[in-house]
This record gives sequence, structure tokens and C-alpha cells, in this order.
Amino acid sequence: MLAEILDNADQHATKSALATATDAVADARSVRTAAELLADAAQLAATERTTTWLDQLADHGLTTAKQRARIAVEDGAANLTRIL
Repeated sequence: MLAEILDNADQHATKSALATATDAVADARSVRTAAELLADAAQLAATERTTTWLDQLADHGLTTAKQRARIAVEDGAANLTRIL
């Protein structure tokens, strides 16, 4: 284990600045991609929650089926999610 750590340390010491910068950019892209995936998942979950609320409003007669359909056509759940 110690030999592997020392070997890796030697490899890092011999890297050029360009190679180190290139690796740093690749790492940053990976992190950004993970953060973007998390943000997308949160947006989808929030939109699903809003859709459920809109369906419940229609089911309880607080909005009409026509109003619910109109919101769906306008992609209202996603728009309302941003507001809520």
C-alpha cells in the first residue's frame, strides 16, 4: 500500500503544469456534471410534486378538468414549480 502511494506521488511530481491543468479541468467537469444531475433530479421531483397538487385540486373540484388540461398544455406544472 505504501509503495503504491509513493509511486503515485512520483507520478504527480513528474507531471507538467499543462497535464496538471488538463486533469483539473476534467475533474471540474465531472463535478459540474454531478451537480447538474442533482439539480435536474431536484427539478423533476419538484415538478412531479406540483403535478400531484394540481391533480388533487382537480379531483377535489377546486379547479375544473378544463383548467387542469389547460395548465398541462401550457406546461404549467414546470412553470409553477419555479414559482413555488
